[in-house]
Amino acid sequence: MVGATPGQSSPKASGAQWLFNGSIYCAYNDGSSGVIQVLLTQTNLVSTTSGTVPAGRVSDSEGTTSNDGMNCLLAASPFPPVTTSTTTTTTTTTTTTTTSGGGRGDPHIYTLGGEHYLLLGQGSFSFWRFSGVDAEALCGNMWKKAPVDFQIYAHYSTHSSWTKGLLLVDQSGHQGYGSRALELTSEDCRWRSKVPGGTSWHMVDEAKLISDGDEMTAFKLVRSQSQRMHVELLMKTQTGWKNIGKLYATCKPGYHINMKMTMFSKEDVNRVQGQLGVVHHSEYRRGGGAGLLETDQSHQRTDQEFLLHKDWVALGGSTGASVYLKETDEDGPAVLKGCSESERAIAGELCVKFLGSEEAVPNFQESMEDCVFDVCAGGGEAAAELAADIMKAF
Repeated sequence: MVGATPGQSSPKASGAQWLFNGSIYCAYNDGSSGVIQVLLTQTNLVSTTSGTVPAGRVSDSEGTTSNDGMNCLLAASPFPPVTTSTTTTTTTTTTTTTTSGGGRGDPHIYTLGGEHYLLLGQGSFSFWRFSGVDAEALCGNMWKKAPVDFQIYAHYSTHSSWTKGLLLVDQSGHQGYGSRALELTSEDCRWRSKVPGGTSWHMVDEAKLISDGDEMTAFKLVRSQSQRMHVELLMKTQTGWKNIGKLYATCKPGYHINMKMTMFSKEDVNRVQGQLGVVHHSEYRRGGGAGLLETDQSHQRTDQEFLLHKDWVALGGSTGASVYLKETDEDGPAVLKGCSESERAIAGELCVKFLGSEEAVPNFQESMEDCVFDVCAGGGEAAAELAADIMKAF
C-alpha cells in the first residue's frame, strides 16, 4: 500500500469498511491508523501477489462495538478527500512541477508566467480564474461531469493599492442557483463562507472542507487561524480528488492581505486567466520622477482589462465586506510615494529584521527591494512583517 501504512500495531485487522458513491474506506482496529481511503482507480497490480495500491488517511477513527460497517452506497462521502498532485514520470525519476504567483504589499504582482510588476489601480480585479475542464464523479454506474469554474477576486484600496479583500467563488456546475464562496477582508482577517443558493454567511474558524456534498468540487480551508492560512481548490477526477492549486494568504487586521497561488501542473497553469495568467495584454507603463524608489516602479500596470466594474456583492461577496471595502477606497488615482535615502535606509533595517538572512528567503534581493518599497509607501512595520510571513511560511 502506497501513501498510508495502516494496521502497524495489534490488532491489525480492518473492522469496518464503507462504500460511498464509488469511494472505498477502511477503519482499522489498532486505534491509531484511522480511516483510510483506498484509491482503486490508481491501483496497479503486476500479479496476484505484487503491485501498488495507493491510499491515504482521511480521518481519525473511534472504537465501537456496534455494526459500524454499514452505509448508504450512493450517499456522498462524509470524509475529506485525499488530495493528489499531478506528477510527471520518466523512466528513472518522478518529479512534481510547481509554479507560483501572487500579490504582496503595494501590491507587487508575480504572474504564473514569471512576470513581475507593480499594480497602480483601485477596485475589484479578476486575480485568478480556472476553467475549461470538467470534474467527474461516479453516480451509480455512470460518470457524472460538471464544468469547473473557480474564480478569485481581489480588491485593492487606497492610493497605494493595498489588498483589502479576497473572494473565492466556485461556480462549477452551479449555473442558475448561485455559487459556493469564501471571503476574507483585512477588517478582521477571518474567513466567511456561503453555500450555493444561500444568502447568509458563516464564520469559518477551523480547518474545514467546504462542499455542498456533490463530490465534484470543493474548497479545503487548511489553516484559518493567526496571520497565516491557505485554501486548497479541489476537483474530482476519475482517479480521485485533484488539487488544482493552493491559495496562501497572510493578513493582519486593519492593515492588508498578501497572497500567493501555487499550482502543480503546467497544463492547468496554461488555463489560468486574470492577473496571474501566463498571458498579459496590458502594456507596461514607465514610471520615473524624483524621489521614487529604484525598484519595480519602472514596471507599472493599471490592469484595466481585469478591473471589474461590479459591486462586491454582485461578484458574490457579502454586504458587510462591500461596505468595508468602499470605506477603504480613496478618491483620485493611485500614486507612488517618494522616499528619501535616509527613509530608505531605515526601511531596509526594518525589512532585514523580519526577512532575516539571504538563506532564509528565496529571491532575497528582489524580496528585499519589494519590502523596502512597501515600507516607504506607507506600509510601515506591518508591511515588512506580512511580507516575511508569506515568503517564509509556505
